[in-house]
Amino acid sequence: AGGASGRACEALDRHWRVEFEGRGRNNLVSNRTSTFDAVVGPETFLFTTTAKDGWSTMVNVWRDYELTDRWTVYVGGGIGAGGYRYTYRKFLAADNYQIQTTPDVSAFAWQAGGGTAYAITERITLDLGYRFFQIANGRSTAVVSSPPGPPVGSEIVGSAFSASELFFAVRIEEPFRNWR
Repeated sequence: AGGASGRACEALDRHWRVEFEGRGRNNLVSNRTSTFDAVVGPETFLFTTTAKDGWSTMVNVWRDYELTDRWTVYVGGGIGAGGYRYTYRKFLAADNYQIQTTPDVSAFAWQAGGGTAYAITERITLDLGYRFFQIANGRSTAVVSSPPGPPVGSEIVGSAFSASELFFAVRIEEPFRNWR
């Protein structure tokens, strides 16, 4: 979920829109098992990765192309910042050791996309679009432990967040103009 506030550029015939956008992002969870051949036989690791509490703030620029009086297509993108709380856990049951980290990742973010819009009235437009969104890679140090003992080492863990998003929006032009 999110919202945006912006302005059509009247100096450029209103074909360009600039907006500031803030959004919350979906939580992602990935569980997988990996087996590799060790010196003494096959070993199995259980991996769990989670990205929670995702957010982004972007400055976007969109170019509108009018097809008819009511239908418009647009393309554009934006840059800004984004973040999430990343949890990584790797567990090797045979040796009873685990690697775990839970850092907050904040980094540069960008998006690009396009869509189509239909003007219901002069002030209300329905918008159906697609965006590819990505937050730059993050790194953290994970603690290696052998429960219930103390930590026995560490390793560097990388993370990245990207999403292909199909969305529906309602655009309202000058929603507070009657208050002037």
